[in-house]
Amino acid sequence: MKAVLGFVRWLRGCGMVELRCLFFGHKYTVTQKFSPVARRIACTRCHRMFAMNDDVRVLIDWSGEFHKMYELFGHQITYQPWEGTKP
Repeated sequence: MKAVLGFVRWLRGCGMVELRCLFFGHKYTVTQKFSPVARRIACTRCHRMFAMNDDVRVLIDWSGEFHKMYELFGHQITYQPWEGTKP
């Protein structure tokens, strides 16, 4: 039992994983809609951000490349105060 608790503390200390999301899945919310099929979503538990596209059925970690691409398309990217690290 001590080994498990030590491992959990290590994971949290490293910031590698939000355990609730690891065990129960992400709790998604739409943070910005770019088109009827493209949006930026974020997890309200671990604060990770994702790019989502319904046409190609994909969910990818949000990165600086997505930020630049959507700005080039004329969208103003706005981040919520609770969201994770900005690219």
